[in-house]
Amino acid sequence: MRPSRSPGNVVAAEQVDRTEASLARRPRDGALFVAERQGQLVGFVTCFVAEDHFELVRPEVQIRDMVVTRAVRGQGAGRRLIEAVRAFARARGIGRVTVTALAANESAVAAYHALGFRLAFVALESEA
Repeated sequence: MRPSRSPGNVVAAEQVDRTEASLARRPRDGALFVAERQGQLVGFVTCFVAEDHFELVRPEVQIRDMVVTRAVRGQGAGRRLIEAVRAFARARGIGRVTVTALAANESAVAAYHALGFRLAFVALESEA
């Protein structure tokens, strides 16, 4: 797994800055939410409004990146971040939030299931 997909106990401020700068360059409606504990950054989630190409006109909010440090996993930070994304979607009249995770990232997949996400799409890949 790439190091960027398995952060340690600290979320680097530079990682959040890069993500925020990336969102600022996009011509779409997006947001960055952060989780803090005792003044320390312990997680973040980025999301944006996207066209759902399978249903052609129904927009959705897609989670682009989500990180919660190992030290605080299972303590509600991820749930609060997801609730912020859901509120962002509802404020725009959007009724669906989607997220993708690497199939090998079983802990993330399990966390998303526990947060109410269900399997909706299957992505396959091959060598070029």
